Amino acid sequence: MASEAITNNKSVPEASPLDALLIPEFRFLITGRFLFIMGLRMMSTLVGWWIYNLTNAPIAIGIVGLSEFIPAVSLALYAGHVIDISEKKKLMLTGVGL
Repeated sequence: MASEAITNNKSVPEASPLDALLIPEFRFLITGRFLFIMGLRMMSTLVGWWIYNLTNAPIAIGIVGLSEFIPAVSLALYAGHVIDISEKKKLMLTGVGL
């Protein structure tokens, strides 16, 4: 009977996944992040194309990709380790302070 009262309650509106887009700050964040990532991808493509034009060697594109991938993964693994062993509150305050 209590579950019927909860399911028949029409005063709680259904939440939509797009409700977050109604917040202007969140919309700016998502738009800025999209443009930033799009710029990074364009730069990566441009560097690969430029290196290929200079060398005419397909392996050069692979080397450019590795030079982007290896530091990102290495730093991600190290950052995960530091986060795991650090005090979360101190780490968060340090990050906000930067």
